[in-house]
Amino acid sequence: MTPGPSAARPPLHGEPTLMSTSLIRRGVAALATLLACHAGATVVTFDERSHDADFATFNPVTSAGFSFSNDCDSSTDCLAAWGRDHEYQGDPGQAALFTNYWGTTTTMSRVGGGAFDLVSIDFGDVLNAGASVQLSLGFLFVDGHSQVLQTWLDFEPGLQTLVFDLRGLQSVSWSTVDGANGYNQFDNIVASAVLPEPSAPLLVLTALAAAGGLSRRRHGSPRQGAGRRGSACGRG
Repeated sequence: MTPGPSAARPPLHGEPTLMSTSLIRRGVAALATLLACHAGATVVTFDERSHDADFATFNPVTSAGFSFSNDCDSSTDCLAAWGRDHEYQGDPGQAALFTNYWGTTTTMSRVGGGAFDLVSIDFGDVLNAGASVQLSLGFLFVDGHSQVLQTWLDFEPGLQTLVFDLRGLQSVSWSTVDGANGYNQFDNIVASAVLPEPSAPLLVLTALAAAGGLSRRRHGSPRQGAGRRGSACGRG
């Protein structure tokens, strides 16, 4: 018997239509620029979950300071990873995770809570075959507002990078709403924790120190190349 996701069922039907939003997919150069903007970004690879069996299950999963949980009824085996050399493995030789039950939702948040910025996530179909997958992603921000995006993956084997560049998230959730029998595979999540804002006294001291430095530079000789016309990495 060929291993596969647990409790396989027919594709979902009659699911509610979510807000349809265009999702921009940027090139490698643009992604490199975003990574430069997020100097402290972490790439969650799940490679510590790689193994030599056909597949292994778990839930929740903690990796690189982030928690991933799935809302399947079974609780403990909601997420899984194919063996590193399995034909279904989306990240050959390593480990991508997949949803082990149809139509379920996976949620990412920081371990212990707190805000984070999200650059990108790699997604693919659960069998690494280029099957059609329509994803719905929900973004909850720390200020309380939310956003829903819906997109189709390209019909190609392997993982596809979806770039978001969203700031100040509390959590992000995703599910497959059409295609691939309601499953998905995910990996290589680029995100960074948002550090707490400095307290008011520290801001005052920092401002005074900066003013002192500016005064000293005005009395000294100009420095070549010290100015900068602007940054491509503005806060959202």
